[in-house]
Amino acid sequence: VSDTCLFTVYNSSVYRFRLFQDGYLPSTVITRTYIYNTDNYPFPIISVVTDLNNLYSTEYGLFMSGPNGRLGNGPSNDCTKHNWNMDWDRPVSFEYINAEGECIVSQECNFAMCGGWSRSWTPHSFKLKANKVYDLKNFFDAQLFDKKPYIKNKTLQIRNGGNDTSCRIKDPAIQMVVAASGINVDYQEWQPVHVFINGSHYAVLNMREPNNKHFAYANYGIDTDEMDQFEMSPDSGYVQMEGTDEAFNRLVELSANAADEEAYAEIGQLLDLDEYINYMAIELYIGGTDWPQNNVRGFRDRNNGKFRFVLFDLDFAGNTSSPFDTFFGKENYTFDMLRGYDYSIETSVEGTRRYRNIAFVTLFKNLLQNDDFRKKFIDTYCIVGGSVFQPKYVSSIVNAAADKLAQGGYVDPYWSSNSIVNQFSSSYNGSLINQLLNCSHMQLSGKKRQQVSISANTAGAKITYNDIELPYTEFNGYLLSPVTLKASAPAGYRFAGWASQTTTQQKTIFEAGTEWSFYDQGSLDDVAWTNSTYSVSRWNTGYAPIGYGKHEVSSTASFLPCYYFRKQFTLSSAPQADDVFTLDFTVDDGAIVYVNGKEAGRYNMPSGSVSYSTLATSYAPGNPDTGSMTLSASLFKKGTNVIAVEVHNNQTSSS
Repeated sequence: VSDTCLFTVYNSSVYRFRLFQDGYLPSTVITRTYIYNTDNYPFPIISVVTDLNNLYSTEYGLFMSGPNGRLGNGPSNDCTKHNWNMDWDRPVSFEYINAEGECIVSQECNFAMCGGWSRSWTPHSFKLKANKVYDLKNFFDAQLFDKKPYIKNKTLQIRNGGNDTSCRIKDPAIQMVVAASGINVDYQEWQPVHVFINGSHYAVLNMREPNNKHFAYANYGIDTDEMDQFEMSPDSGYVQMEGTDEAFNRLVELSANAADEEAYAEIGQLLDLDEYINYMAIELYIGGTDWPQNNVRGFRDRNNGKFRFVLFDLDFAGNTSSPFDTFFGKENYTFDMLRGYDYSIETSVEGTRRYRNIAFVTLFKNLLQNDDFRKKFIDTYCIVGGSVFQPKYVSSIVNAAADKLAQGGYVDPYWSSNSIVNQFSSSYNGSLINQLLNCSHMQLSGKKRQQVSISANTAGAKITYNDIELPYTEFNGYLLSPVTLKASAPAGYRFAGWASQTTTQQKTIFEAGTEWSFYDQGSLDDVAWTNSTYSVSRWNTGYAPIGYGKHEVSSTASFLPCYYFRKQFTLSSAPQADDVFTLDFTVDDGAIVYVNGKEAGRYNMPSGSVSYSTLATSYAPGNPDTGSMTLSASLFKKGTNVIAVEVHNNQTSSS
């Protein structure tokens, strides 16, 4: 209590101010957090002030396990009830102090948990939810993201990185790559923040836009009661969150006749086709496995609006090297185990699993029957690989994001950021274009990819590929015919013509996913197993990817330091001196490649002689890594050739 209204602050402190006067009601409570900035905090500050029992009470604290909680997200085989699994709101005071030290938000709001499995991990993810019960303020009235000008944030996600909870960079960095390209797709903005709870530093976490109805409200001004919004739940499948499912069901129904011109026109009235194609191309390029049975959220304005979809939770990107097979293989899916009691049918669902059709997959599969849709998706997929995720842009944007998050030493993001840069290599692009070519739904049988490099030499110029504008006015990747390129000059210039335009016709010697011979029965030291004349009659055979414990098609024995692989192929003519042979690979952890008995290259292996027990130089950060290796044309010959590979683990206990 102060009679003078003056307080002296000596260290980080939280004050709750209220004015009293005889004969009058007390004023509203005003919270002010004072952070003693001896640590030079590099990020904006989120201050949460609340009764600590709201977070740490076993009875009702959101960060705790307790008897009133629920089974589910938590340690494996856990039979403990956890409060963080409950949809509870707790009252808090929220202040946002920007990097200049100015408090631009100060209001009461609700605090709730967020995330799936990762909500159990410390530091916890949570949401801050504006609510009109607190002084009639149902949004946070400030621009909190530099690249999003709106000022009506109803919800903020404060995220621990999800399945990248140590490095906390994977999802935001990939989304920043997409955003920087300017491609038309909805994404979540990102800002690292210092979180203080009752004046004590809790963690550096990622402040993100929401990905639900509140995203649609903030970005497009769609009121909740005028919105259709649904999501895919990992244990329940399709869940209608707002409005009705009539429009989406009609969309799926129409898609069965997508080849029909009238049906496709009506589809275009319900679905933002350009944004949807971009969204699908990005998701199917990054190769995530926690999608589409999860992490799908779509919305539309019920007043003749069109469905759009939001990118989010991309932490599992790169977990599959065959994204099309993975996606279409989930059209009928067994969802995660249910927990608790379903009051709508008055039945316990504890431990049950639902097998259901995923209409989201059916929708895309059906739309590919339409020639225009299929062609535009194929072209967009090529652009995503050759422009949006061009390796130089990925490296620049991801490394800048990692350097930003690493400020102050609170988070070390570099393991994940390096894995992202390693993943989206030129060889990854080539491998994914091959996956596109091999997908039967794309109807590309007999098509050949062409490696193309295009760029403009004048700022403000535009280049389109089959009427789709190239991000960055630049492309370096693979295109599929037919190809129509158009250039337009900026004001004050005229288009003079194409200069030094070259295309390289590539010939695939053998595809990814073909059959190899492999040996996993111990050492072949002092055996000439790389020579063309060596017999592999006693070796096993299988289709790639070959390994153990990941997404292999063919399995090897586990926990060996080294595995051996061989493949025979035929060249109809002798290579020319200027021919370039490129080996696209996926490996965990290191490898040495031989062609016709001679070493052709190494990846993540020490120099000098190696043996069966030699370990890879380091753990493959991409787990597994993808890459490409140029092999000398002089190693190849007309007729039968043999490529041999020895793959080494980084630890003898690794699979």
